[in-house]
Amino acid sequence: MAGGNNDVFSVLGNEIRRYVIFYLFEEDMTASHLSKKLNMTLQAMQKHLPKLIETGRIEKNSDGKISLTEIGHTLANQIPSIEFLSENESYLKTHSLSSLPTQFLQRIGDLEKFEMVSKFRNNEKYADFLTEAEEYIKIISTQNHFNLDAATISKMSKKKIRISQISDEITPIPKIQKKQKKLQKELLKQDDVIFGKKASKNIPLMTCISENTACLAFLHRNGSVDFDNMMWSKDQKFISWCSDFFDYAWRLT
Repeated sequence: MAGGNNDVFSVLGNEIRRYVIFYLFEEDMTASHLSKKLNMTLQAMQKHLPKLIETGRIEKNSDGKISLTEIGHTLANQIPSIEFLSENESYLKTHSLSSLPTQFLQRIGDLEKFEMVSKFRNNEKYADFLTEAEEYIKIISTQNHFNLDAATISKMSKKKIRISQISDEITPIPKIQKKQKKLQKELLKQDDVIFGKKASKNIPLMTCISENTACLAFLHRNGSVDFDNMMWSKDQKFISWCSDFFDYAWRLT
């Protein structure tokens, strides 16, 4: 058992071998083709292949190409998660993922393609997020950070956009928002408005999602929300991760 674990870490711990598995996941290649993809000599490439063959991650075919074994395919699916954790190590040192359910931790690699945006709520990307939504908007927020005002909800209703929001139930509504809240209730009486809101004491992250865009922020390790740095992406895997998490949280709330 220990030897098997060491084999896995010896493969994943080497960047070149990770890239070999990643490229072979896309298609079978010759050693020469792999060396060109990795911008290295064939001789240098061939130093890594025996280890991957020995550990049963890749195999040579009769046509001269190299392909992944079944174990290699399974391992390839884990590489995005490893890359995400490695590339965002400094961020993750100060933020917490411990409250995430296992099924979302296992898919953490789906978040690998994003841009870090400062003060997203006041950024033009947030305005784009609202205007580009066509089917739905899903929000998990605390401290009323992403509360939609009545005017925005009215615009969404005209576009038949479904709005769902999970907010911190212990957050008091500021006086300045009481008028907006009254207008929201009036809008909710209209047949063409689809608006759902639930309250939760446990907000493990903040996210805004539409079918075209998603943003995400994890909590600081002390439990406070990081309003200054949010991951923003139009990548479908990123969007799906956030949307699936929202749906999971919505069912539990």
